Amino acid sequence: MINKSDTKNNHRVKRRFWEIFKTIRGKLTLSFISIFGITLIGFSFVLYNVFAKQSRDDFDIVMNVLASSISETIRENGINQDILNEVKEFNNPGLSAFYGYTEVLNSAEMVVMQSSQLKDISLPLERNRVLAALNGSREIATVYTDDPGNLWDSRGARILYVPATHHQHKYAVILIAPLSSVEGMLANLRLIIFIAIPVTLLIASIVGWVFSKRAYAPVGELVAKTNTITAEKLHLRLKVSDADDEISHLAETLNYMIERLEQSFNTLKQFTSDASHELRTPLTIIRGEIEVALKKPRDKQEYENILKDNLEEVNRLQNIVEGLLTLSQYENNRITIQSEKINLVDIVIESLTKSRILAEKKNIKIILKLEEENPDAIYITGDSRKLMNVFLNIFDNAIKYSNENTEIQCYTGITKTDNFAYVTVKDQGIGIPESSVKNIFERFYREDSSRTRGEGYSLGLGLSIVKAVVEAHGGRIEVKSEYKKGSAFTVYLPYSS
Repeated sequence: MINKSDTKNNHRVKRRFWEIFKTIRGKLTLSFISIFGITLIGFSFVLYNVFAKQSRDDFDIVMNVLASSISETIRENGINQDILNEVKEFNNPGLSAFYGYTEVLNSAEMVVMQSSQLKDISLPLERNRVLAALNGSREIATVYTDDPGNLWDSRGARILYVPATHHQHKYAVILIAPLSSVEGMLANLRLIIFIAIPVTLLIASIVGWVFSKRAYAPVGELVAKTNTITAEKLHLRLKVSDADDEISHLAETLNYMIERLEQSFNTLKQFTSDASHELRTPLTIIRGEIEVALKKPRDKQEYENILKDNLEEVNRLQNIVEGLLTLSQYENNRITIQSEKINLVDIVIESLTKSRILAEKKNIKIILKLEEENPDAIYITGDSRKLMNVFLNIFDNAIKYSNENTEIQCYTGITKTDNFAYVTVKDQGIGIPESSVKNIFERFYREDSSRTRGEGYSLGLGLSIVKAVVEAHGGRIEVKSEYKKGSAFTVYLPYSS
């Protein structure tokens, strides 16, 4: 009766066995064994065939040398039994690994001399080869016929037909050499190869598995360490070894990824906190004013004032939501940028003209300085309306944070190195502390966090949107600032000649 528990265990073992080869370590070991096995089998095949051919060729050479010696003896001395004494080692299996038998036929195809082992034995000779030898040709053949008197085994024998002459008499010298010595040696070699290959592959697989374990040990450590890094522990980093190898490069890459994730999480937390604060304040004001209005009856003027205040806060809420929606669309590439050839100088002049109305309230002069080589036209490809908002925002910030009775200078031109059009807006305002420069393009960031909701109040989304628009056009924005001395914002956009 089949035990269900044993069957389940067998299935579990098989499943775990196949799962091993799904791992990188298993695949690496399997690939190593496959390549090594194919190479080993190919090398063994070539080595065996070369050795086998050489052994069989050497076997034939020995037979030919011995047959030539017998033929020469017959030519000089004729047929006599002393010839058998010359080849006694060849005729005796016990004295030489290479042995065989000798037989000499005359022109009448009669046996005139033979080894003692061949008496009363009819050899499987081919008559056409015998006649060819009597006529002066050498012939060699292999026979696998049944052994005529235990002269050879199933491996067969090699028969050499060599001509010999003495005076006017012709003879055929026949040498018969069993192939058991050569084929036995080759059979032993095949057996050794058939045993050595799987044993070698088994040893190689064990060694490969052990070395792959050691090689991938750092990966296991990386995996274990990475599993400990959660959203609450993004400050942790993986250990990078001193070895300049793939594992250390992987650890560095993962560290960079974790660092970016940490920055993204921090940005998300900060954004959530800032957005909650920005949305909560106008909502609180609206709610408070409504509650006050409902406490007692009021006249028409008071209700109108309350509604005006509420409308102002609603407008602030709408600006926040629209600003966040715009940023989200830019970041997700969901805003279409109109691609048209436009004159950047015209956009700058128009935005500058509109900004002068605000500048006059603080007695600020805005001076435009055009590049001498391109005084009136610097062409780019982009969306004129969105770029207009970019420069209006930059001029608005410059005016807002500039001191009264100062100047704002605007420069336009084309860079000499990377062929970008640029617009620089430089003010003489309060400047930005060095610690804050890197943060001014972040959402809801305001350098003066204590600023109240008044005329100078800012949502902190303007420069974030400016940066998104400029980058959507394939450009960049840079800022240089000196605290209490002024700031300079430079927008770079791809130049279109």
